[in-house]
Amino acid sequence: MKPMPQVLDVNLGCGAAAMPGAVVNVDRLALPGVDVVADLDSTAGRLALQHTILRVQATVRHVYALDLLEHLLHPMDFLDWCWELIRTPDGRLTLRVPDVRSPNCWLDPSHRRGYYPESFRFFDPALRGAFNRVCAREWEVISCQAAEQGNITVTMRPRID
Repeated sequence: MKPMPQVLDVNLGCGAAAMPGAVVNVDRLALPGVDVVADLDSTAGRLALQHTILRVQATVRHVYALDLLEHLLHPMDFLDWCWELIRTPDGRLTLRVPDVRSPNCWLDPSHRRGYYPESFRFFDPALRGAFNRVCAREWEVISCQAAEQGNITVTMRPRID
């Protein structure tokens, strides 16, 4: 009988904030606690991580991208890739991004953008209204709320219609 895949949570762009337990911590730098080194802003880096996950016959349930999206050159491509990465019916993506109205948004010179809480309506067809979609893949926004230090925390799940 074929072994059942291991269900994983993935912490993308973890930096020095690696999560303990059954979580794969990923960052572009080989910092303490980082399990996989990959540049998540590049297709090659994302594919290398996907191959690592496939090699161990794992299934991704929850993707954490805390304090990452604002650094990426192509955030929509990254979100489409996360949609493909999540492979369980209860799969989720949790993001933490800077609120564009917060002074903390622009303190870090490596931030490329900030977000409004309303920005995430564009990813969910039930919330988007007459606006155009911004990603190839669609999401359902489960929650979107103000968080500590001028951030926004968003949890979404892949929309499969």
